[in-house]
Amino acid sequence: NLLGFMLLGLSPYIQTFLSPYIHQHKYSWGDTSTIRGFTKHFLREEYGTFQLYSGNINDKSNLTDKLILYGERLMSDTLYLAPIAIIGVFVSLLPCFRQRGKNIGLFIVIVYLIYVLGFFQLTNLPLHSPLHLGVMLRFFMQPNAMVCMWMGIGIAYIESTFILSSSSSSSTLIRKHCWFAHLLAICSLQIFLNYNMMNQYTNDHFKKYAEAIIE
Repeated sequence: NLLGFMLLGLSPYIQTFLSPYIHQHKYSWGDTSTIRGFTKHFLREEYGTFQLYSGNINDKSNLTDKLILYGERLMSDTLYLAPIAIIGVFVSLLPCFRQRGKNIGLFIVIVYLIYVLGFFQLTNLPLHSPLHLGVMLRFFMQPNAMVCMWMGIGIAYIESTFILSSSSSSSTLIRKHCWFAHLLAICSLQIFLNYNMMNQYTNDHFKKYAEAIIE
């Protein structure tokens, strides 16, 4: 099943191969209508297969620097709640230790480690460059999605084990929606802290781009 889902994830490349026959584009990333052209595009041979940066080798950053950067950004982006994800990891792995069978939690942990250790090593971008740093930060979103999932599992475990079980005097409604109150508080705090930085109300890049095309 996992192999089937992996192949399904690669299915958009079928469109890349068929697109030249369906639509003729004036500009493209190369001729993908042939097997050779498709493999050249798929393997990114112009930039270096399994390498993101093809510039001066002396400018490339090492894995340790990228892991430190990832850890710092992860802590700040999650309001320093990321350690709760450790609890979520253990909770998701419990069925694997108890039943010694198939466990999706173990698979997700392995995928996370492969991405962080393997893919970060391949994203050999110079972190001192603001442009390349911005590109590097985009690749943090995928592992952060897993961390946020583990954080949710960890928070739910803490609430069910320590908070809800001990709050016998609380009303049933409050106890039932305790998780939602915490979620709302975290999201509201994120909006409050980052609204000014993320506000794109005055961003007119698309307008200028459209005007340049028309002119």
